[in-house]
Amino acid sequence: MSGSSNGRLQASEAPIAKSAVLYAAAKEIGMHCREENQSFLQCKAIESDPAKCFEKGRSVQRCVLELLMSLNTTCPQQFEAYARCLDEQSAPSYAFERCRRQEAALVDCRQAGTLDKQRGESHEVLLRE
Repeated sequence: MSGSSNGRLQASEAPIAKSAVLYAAAKEIGMHCREENQSFLQCKAIESDPAKCFEKGRSVQRCVLELLMSLNTTCPQQFEAYARCLDEQSAPSYAFERCRRQEAALVDCRQAGTLDKQRGESHEVLLRE
């Protein structure tokens, strides 16, 4: 999952979207990109011409890319460890239960970042008042 010469991603880079990376981000993709996904799927169900849903599909891609970049910026070590754990499983399908420790570390990191952001926004509101 590297994009730079030292093997580590830069904060502005999105991880290469290998299946393990997408599996590691799947829960957050489902929550964060829900509206975009639903809109795209509704379009596909209604339209017989796939080209008519192209922009909605691009919106899904943009949303997922932004999320991957956010994961890489806020919790890069935890995200990479979870994706690597999933990728290294020798089972024919991803063995999520073998990577629960890495998943928990990612969830904890993301929750801490959300709380920090909320505290910062609350602090900004207090400063403006």
